[in-house]
This record gives sequence, structure tokens and C-alpha cells, in this order.
Amino acid sequence: MIAGRVELSNLWPELAIIAVVFVATAWVSARMQDVTVTRYWDGDEYYVMTEQMAAGETPRAAAPYVYRLATPWLVAHLSPRAIVNGYRAINLTAAAVTAAMLLVWLRRFVAERWARLLAVLDDASLAREGHLDSLHVAELVRARRIVVERFFFARRVLVAEG
Repeated sequence: MIAGRVELSNLWPELAIIAVVFVATAWVSARMQDVTVTRYWDGDEYYVMTEQMAAGETPRAAAPYVYRLATPWLVAHLSPRAIVNGYRAINLTAAAVTAAMLLVWLRRFVAERWARLLAVLDDASLAREGHLDSLHVAELVRARRIVVERFFFARRVLVAEG
């Protein structure tokens, strides 16, 4: 491994395992859950902004929502007639990318494949939730990192003390 770089050889089998579990979790969850569009609080602000942008209008909403344009803009341009489906697709894509990034990041610090897969598979709940915000994802990643670091530190101490 080059200093500061993550070794990517043999990454594909791990990504394949993660992808299969992610897709299975999302598929099962989609069969168990019904989408109910309840428009209130910040969700309503984003929905209205998305409708406005899809109609070619200037978005109008209360602060701070009116300043958070990236996701509503993407949905308005990618799925203007099915806003809820657009948000679902973007959320699932973000969750899949987050899981892959977590796997690549863990490869830098965790040598054991089973531990990396376990940590990332635990995050398969991201696909089930489908509505996590970036702060929640960051907290999940941070919590997993702490657990993994403490587990492997304890293991090194036990092995060293033998």
C-alpha cells in the first residue's frame, strides 16, 4: 500500500457482496413499506420548491430551506412529474455511494475483510431508511469508526499480552 492511498486490489468482491445485500434490503423494504406523502415542516418546503423549479419558476421558501437547492434542483430536473420517486432515487443512490465509500475508507484501517463487511452491512439500514440526511450518515460513520477502532485496539492489546 502506498502511504496515504487505499489499496483497491480485491475490492470488487467486497463491493459485490455489499451491492447484493443493499439491493436485497432495498427491495424487501420497498415491498413492506408504503409511501405516504405527508407534507409538513421542512419536507413541505422542499416539495414546494421542487414543484416550483419543475414548473420553471423561481423557488420561494422560508429560510434556511430556500438556500438548500441542490437536491430539489436535481429532482426537478431528473423527475419533474414524479417528485417523490425522484427523491427516493436520489436518497438510495446517496446511500449506496455512502456504503461504497465507507468500505473503501475501512480498507485503509481494518485489515480483516469480515470486519469491514460487517461494518458496512450494518449500514445496509441506509437503504431501508431511505430518508437519512447527511448529518445522520456522518454520525453513523463516526460511530462505526469508533466501534471498529476500539475493537481492533482491544484485540491488538490481547494479542500482544498473549
